[in-house]
Amino acid sequence: MIYRQEYIKPDGRKLWLYGRAPIELTGPILSPAMPGAVDTHLRYHPILQEWAVYASHRQDRTFLPSAQHDPLAPTMDPENPTELPSGTYDVAVFENRFPSLVRDPGPAPVVANAKTAPASGACEVVVFAQGATQSLGDMSLDRIALIIEVWEERTRALQQAGMAYACPLKTAAPKWA
Repeated sequence: MIYRQEYIKPDGRKLWLYGRAPIELTGPILSPAMPGAVDTHLRYHPILQEWAVYASHRQDRTFLPSAQHDPLAPTMDPENPTELPSGTYDVAVFENRFPSLVRDPGPAPVVANAKTAPASGACEVVVFAQGATQSLGDMSLDRIALIIEVWEERTRALQQAGMAYACPLKTAAPKWA
């Protein structure tokens, strides 16, 4: 059985919490400070003959934070909110604070000598564990199965929202040593 709760964060982004047991929050759902305006669009690269995403607001995103300022750890101090609440759940998914693609992008800017288009899509972050030191290899098969079920559910939800495909991105895990 899979338990799922959906919440709206104070900044309007969605948060989904999943678990094999009922989900219980022990702290508030908060949001870190939001960046300024989201500035994202596509530009066609004539030599490569493909579209490239331009998202200048991503220059301000969190990069290799200290363990003390981990934005993916549950919030312990409301004065320094993170993306996740404290409580009992196994997997969390939330809408990215620094998205490359957005659901309602508006018109693309006019750029001299370049074809542009709106950067339409969605960017979500999947957090496998509440502890930064836990790796996928440390998890039980049931927990890994839950993560795959969450990917399946989120992929299906994005497809139903009109996304043509979903593509999980691989990123390096920070080293807290």
